[in-house]
Amino acid sequence: MWKVILGWLKNLFTGGTAQIGSRNQSASDITVGDNASVVAVGQGITVHQPRQEPEIPFATLEQQLPALLAEMRKDLKENPFAREFVLLGKHWMYNPDPNKPVLNYVFEEHPHLRDKLRMLEQYNLIQEITFNKVDRFIFSEEFVSYLTK
Repeated sequence: MWKVILGWLKNLFTGGTAQIGSRNQSASDITVGDNASVVAVGQGITVHQPRQEPEIPFATLEQQLPALLAEMRKDLKENPFAREFVLLGKHWMYNPDPNKPVLNYVFEEHPHLRDKLRMLEQYNLIQEITFNKVDRFIFSEEFVSYLTK
């Protein structure tokens, strides 16, 4: 009996379908939204399981992006309320609102800059908010806290 129960629980929490009884009762793993998991258990019973966010490998990011993270730290130290940044070429002109600090990172100073930022995006540390021809991003508060600690 315990073997059946443990097998059912294993199937329930690792995805797939597990047979509960003999009359078309089953449980299946259904993903809803980005951060939620719903397990539908036969006859209208639903159990919500919060999804675990992957742990952010800050040590790995520090090894892979040392110059970029160092510049971001420096910028946030000088502009503690700045959360927005743009990507620019070395000789490009950019005129932000003087009342709203917008940081900038230069392609020529950070090879593969867009790819590096994609890595940060994958961990929700930054978010792209481009609305014109200039690549624009914002820092997450979690990332700002990490960089300024």
